[in-house]
Amino acid sequence: MVFASTQSTDARKTCGGSSSNTAFVSTATVVSKQQETHTGKHLQTYLMGHATGRQLAEKIISSIQDNGIAFGQLQMLESDGPNVNKTVWNIVNDALVNLPNRNYGLTDIGTCNLHICHNAFAKGLEMFGSSISEFVIDLHQWFKMSAARREDYELVQEEMGLAKHKFLKHVECRWLSLHPALLRILEQLKGLKKYFLTVLPERQSSSTSNARYIRIRRQLESKDLVAQIHFLVSVADIFNPFLKFFQTEEPLVHLLYDQLATLLAVLLGRFIRKDLLANKSTRKLSKICLEDVGNHLAYTELEIGEQTRQEIKKLSEEKQKKFVLGAKSFLIAATKHLINKLPFDNLILRSSIVLKPDVRSEDWAPKAIRILAKELKVSVDLDNLADEWRIYQLENIPEDWHTQTKEPRKPIRVDHFWRKVDQLKDSSGQRKFPSIMKVVKTALVLGHGNAEVERGFSESGKSVTDDRVRLSEASINGIRATSDGLKAFKGPVSVPITKQLLQLGRSAHAIMLCVWRKSGKRRKRLKSSLLYRENKHYKWKHRNDNLVEKRKIYSAKRKS
Repeated sequence: MVFASTQSTDARKTCGGSSSNTAFVSTATVVSKQQETHTGKHLQTYLMGHATGRQLAEKIISSIQDNGIAFGQLQMLESDGPNVNKTVWNIVNDALVNLPNRNYGLTDIGTCNLHICHNAFAKGLEMFGSSISEFVIDLHQWFKMSAARREDYELVQEEMGLAKHKFLKHVECRWLSLHPALLRILEQLKGLKKYFLTVLPERQSSSTSNARYIRIRRQLESKDLVAQIHFLVSVADIFNPFLKFFQTEEPLVHLLYDQLATLLAVLLGRFIRKDLLANKSTRKLSKICLEDVGNHLAYTELEIGEQTRQEIKKLSEEKQKKFVLGAKSFLIAATKHLINKLPFDNLILRSSIVLKPDVRSEDWAPKAIRILAKELKVSVDLDNLADEWRIYQLENIPEDWHTQTKEPRKPIRVDHFWRKVDQLKDSSGQRKFPSIMKVVKTALVLGHGNAEVERGFSESGKSVTDDRVRLSEASINGIRATSDGLKAFKGPVSVPITKQLLQLGRSAHAIMLCVWRKSGKRRKRLKSSLLYRENKHYKWKHRNDNLVEKRKIYSAKRKS
């Protein structure tokens, strides 16, 4: 392992049964010396109760060291933003600064950008559309809680020729789970109106007094319901591609700044005048005053989605204006949150663009690679680094190193591209770009989001099923280690059976036998202890009963 980067300092409840333990998962992005590829690796799962920031920091450090990774190679910590993570970050940072031969701490590129984008959408919902979120939750709960209701609605679906699809669950803390749930409602809208407005009042009038039914009916009778749903789907379509793109395992930090800039530009383009956006850098776009009405597009030019625009034509002119102003308040709130939270001024993210294969010939590239090396504290000569980059610009790099030759021509993983560049040799057989590769390997371990560790929570949760709630911490970590190891192969059958693997298997079996023997002896001791206690209790009870009987006989003799 060459570099490491822990990707979360979060604590979540395990997903299995009634376990009251809290799972803390530590993962890392590491570089394999053999494969020269960046891979997410599960380090350790800890089952903890109440935990302070210091305790979490200690677990992070121990999980790195216990896995044979030198703590001094830690590059960054990534978190989703809770305040406890600030304490963790500060403790780990201080520990790194105080290490001998290292006079710098953690690299800071902000918190998880995926969480920021999700929260931006949530901020918009606070201004406009919160009732739709409640409506989606109510619908799911209405049918989830009753098999009879589901059966009645299936009859309506059959009658109207609708697909027999169930309503999707929306959880406010999940990344844009509202989007697919809204699409399902649009698909089933005619059936919903018939079921709730006609069938239920006629057949089950008692249900019409239910508070959830009243809320659902109010939404279905609302004239702007469909327009609101179409607007939210339209805005979610902006966020979804970004969130999906950055949930992959491959390193994407070199694309992060451009994607964030595009997301910001698209949102601004929906309500800000085009002349204020033209030929502006991302930093200048982030300085635009969003509340200034003079910067906004005219009422008729605001981009709220074509389907939304068609739907609001059914409303009165006054309600149309009110709707558009509400939609604009959503866009302003979401955009403001992005501008306040996203790291648009971060030099590392801006300079990481230079790692893209298609920008190597740009005039600004030698300067960018020097800035990146300086900000990441990579121990290379900056002038020599810039010279190497100029040689790299002249190198004849085949196109199939960074782009697939078959249709569709997708980009090849950037770490695989740089692995090939690293293999280039000069006339003396030495590596051509050793300084560049030092910077590249350090930069590509930087996290682009918390998706990797979120998957870690899910995988740990899947291990602790309802019938496995008593799995120990060691067992969970063993399952995760096996799962991680199999990722390098196409399946269990493709794992080569080597002498070392057989030896490890025998060692594991011997350890388990030892554990079972100890637990067997413990059970025998417990059993004998219980038998002793039962025997002692029986003797005491028998003696007590004899005394009571003797007292009764003595008392009867005295009376006679």
